[in-house]
Amino acid sequence: MSDCKRAGAYLALARDYAEAAGVVVGKRADLRAHAHELALKAQVLRGEGDEAWLMSSVGHNLERAMRTVVHSRASSPIPREIARLIEALDAPHSRQELRYPSLLASPVPAATAAAHAALAGLLEIVAVHDRMGSRARPCA
Repeated sequence: MSDCKRAGAYLALARDYAEAAGVVVGKRADLRAHAHELALKAQVLRGEGDEAWLMSSVGHNLERAMRTVVHSRASSPIPREIARLIEALDAPHSRQELRYPSLLASPVPAATAAAHAALAGLLEIVAVHDRMGSRARPCA
């Protein structure tokens, strides 16, 4: 599967995680964080990135994924409220603290309506970019 086609698969999985996070509001920040990660990686894959590089260089680091998207201009600008949520989720997500609560050392942002709206906003940015294909490689 090409990286371009994988981008679509990442976006679909991000939507699934976002839907699951919406069902269990307030309980599973890990689902929201992983949805953000997959959506950002979908953007990178639609641009100039490749999956092997994402795995080795970005990993689960949300801020690094967001910086990659912004620097590559692979998307519309990421609104500040979405960027703030990504920054807040980065440390506990990249250290796997959200999956393993016994490790939880970082504060976790509450799953407020604003947090869910920010996730929905990021998914919409990715989806619009995916449909328009601006600056992205066309899928063959």
